[in-house]
Amino acid sequence: MNVSPYRYKSTYFATSFSSIGITMQFHLIPASITMASQIFGAFPLETSSWSLTFPGLTCSVFMLIGGLTQLYYSGPTIKLCVQDVQKSSTDMVNLSFVVLMSLSNIGSKCSAVFLLKSHLRKICSKVRTVDEYFESVYSMRNNKWAGLGATVVFLIYTFVITPINISKLIQFFRKGSPWDTILFYAFLYLQNISAACTELQYISLAFNLHQRFGKINKVLKRIWYNVNTDESEIMRLDLNSPKCYSSAARKARKITPMSKLPCDCTIVTDSCDGFEAFEDSSTCSLAQSRQIETEEIENLRFCHLSTREALMASYKLYRVQFFFSISTCFSLTVLELYYGFILGKHARLKPKIVLWLLQFSLRFCVPTIASQATTNEAIHGRTLIAKICSKMKDPDCVEELKLLSDDIKNCNMEFSVFGFFTVNSRLITSAIAAGLTYLVILIQFSHNSTS
Repeated sequence: MNVSPYRYKSTYFATSFSSIGITMQFHLIPASITMASQIFGAFPLETSSWSLTFPGLTCSVFMLIGGLTQLYYSGPTIKLCVQDVQKSSTDMVNLSFVVLMSLSNIGSKCSAVFLLKSHLRKICSKVRTVDEYFESVYSMRNNKWAGLGATVVFLIYTFVITPINISKLIQFFRKGSPWDTILFYAFLYLQNISAACTELQYISLAFNLHQRFGKINKVLKRIWYNVNTDESEIMRLDLNSPKCYSSAARKARKITPMSKLPCDCTIVTDSCDGFEAFEDSSTCSLAQSRQIETEEIENLRFCHLSTREALMASYKLYRVQFFFSISTCFSLTVLELYYGFILGKHARLKPKIVLWLLQFSLRFCVPTIASQATTNEAIHGRTLIAKICSKMKDPDCVEELKLLSDDIKNCNMEFSVFGFFTVNSRLITSAIAAGLTYLVILIQFSHNSTS
């Protein structure tokens, strides 16, 4: 049975959001990620119904007010640091952390108000369309080990980010700092955890979109296997009947039932002599197989388009958060290296500085790698299509495949953050080069000031 996804598209718009149910499940990703995202993330939503949660919304309003309050009380400190260069050198790291985290928190919460409704619902609808098509036609579901990578990322985030923030609060308690100072920095570290939870939200979303692109590429690989098996045959295996023909017939043709595509026949040729089929495989014609294959590729085009649109919507949804998050991590890493190691202003705190650097590096690299992996999986379809077109002789199928390849080629799927930088693997090397350049400039400036 071949089902067109366009029917699901019309069905979706006729359905209210309250009756959709689970539309985009985060399979096997720990429930703690969802819970942390609902409370502390920039988008306090319930993933099963895509509605705002009251605890998360309350926490968002509280943190937005707190961020504005922190900026207000940091004003006098900024003025003193500008007037006193020597004091500026010792307090610059703490001051920069306060200002950057407050700005990041305010920007994230404000952008969530304007972007949550439009882009998140678009992602929901597109992913639901793709999932319904694959579950009905291919019976494809997520692998039980599919969430292992996301689980590892969550554990790394938990064991790296949480201890260093708690240890800083313990340090204030041991020093006997005033309660207002402790509350001030406790709220600051809560903002840091909130930014990390928002990054986990994006990593989870990128992981899910990566899974959808992987399903499409899996079908393309099966088509390529069918075409590459024998130029005079088009091999077909029904998902529900993987053993449509006797083992003797498959062994004679050296066919293995590893490729599963929806069709009435396992092997379709001009003549069906010599093949033993079950009673439900009554039709065996090359024309029908080619027609089904053409429709199938057309459906894959629609699925790939829907997933690409969901990917583009996720970029628009999280680019504000990424702008503040990546800028904050990069700036604080450079300042920590400069004041902590090069000038030696915090020599007694070097182990903790190493942990802070590890935290900033983790938050910089992991979302970048997740974005790059999702983009690569989406583009990988072009390589598979080129292999299929080199072997396939059916002009209709080749035409559909070329249209799909052109769609992928003409769509810019890179995560560009307002044109300032692109979130991919090259961003990491560029950040290292830029950081070293800034460190050299700061060292020269410090040397000239001392002289």
